[in-house]
Amino acid sequence: MAWEITTFLLGEYEERDIHTSPLFSIVDGLIVLGQHEQSGEHQRFIQVVKMRGTDHDRDEHPFLITSNGVEVFAPRVSIPRKDLELAGERCKTGITQLDLLLGEGIPRGSSLLISGVAGTGKTVLLLEFLYRGALAGEKGIIFSFEETGERLRAAAHGLGWDLEKEIARGMIEIVFIPQPEIMMESHLLMMRERIEALNAERVAVDSVSVFLHKVKDPQIAREKIFQLASIVQNRGAVGFFATDIPYGKKQLSRFGVEETVVDGVVLLSAPEEGLDRVRYIEVYKLRNTAHLKGRHSMVIGPGGITIYPRYRAAREIPARAVQPAAKRPKRRK
Repeated sequence: MAWEITTFLLGEYEERDIHTSPLFSIVDGLIVLGQHEQSGEHQRFIQVVKMRGTDHDRDEHPFLITSNGVEVFAPRVSIPRKDLELAGERCKTGITQLDLLLGEGIPRGSSLLISGVAGTGKTVLLLEFLYRGALAGEKGIIFSFEETGERLRAAAHGLGWDLEKEIARGMIEIVFIPQPEIMMESHLLMMRERIEALNAERVAVDSVSVFLHKVKDPQIAREKIFQLASIVQNRGAVGFFATDIPYGKKQLSRFGVEETVVDGVVLLSAPEEGLDRVRYIEVYKLRNTAHLKGRHSMVIGPGGITIYPRYRAAREIPARAVQPAAKRPKRRK
């Protein structure tokens, strides 16, 4: 203090020392480093236990030691949810008849959970959401934890989409993160950076159930979905988050909490009817929107997804909801 310099005193202590040694009452600050397992990952952690005269964060946060030095990952601190005024702006997906089900459109800043068991068409729906957006002049990005970029491009080609062209002109970006390499905290911040760098208006995550596959605590899963949805909301974008439902379970998501965080849920199913399986789509919920209810037939074929709304339900939608969407004027960054 007399020399007016900042000093770091290093030492090895046990937790009981912090409560018994007078040293810790004398110093102005206390930063504790440790390592343990959390959500299936063995990580290093840093915690600011004490810092006089400062309203510091008191939570434990993971960090890495890299060639750039110490990198701390703290989504709770660095991804606060902002209250944006989007003046009632809405997104039209451009997918055949899906916009009919969604009424006047998806409010900007919303995140939708795309739920279903394996094989119900979740990845195709996410890809077409980005592709139709690119054709309408909206940039989109997909974070894939299962399919490589090559496999996604091949799937798009098989449906007759020129995804390569949209990637080449910077309208679509594919980010592949292999499942064994997932680090939730650091990848959440990476996703935010990539979304902001592209100025993306459409965000797809395939899938959040894989992204959170190491998580055992539903409360942690809820927190991470909230942070992901906050990234989308803060950008004024629209997010489609795929999630796998365990086969035979009557639930809307993998952990049973995700649907309480997001703004909407689109449920995909493929029940047996006779000797065949028939795909259905249902807009289970969409906040602040008068959407069509019930299940509607869905077919995946050349050109992508085609939805056949039930005739009686289709008549209930106001005429203004079925008008083709014009290209939305660009917002300033």
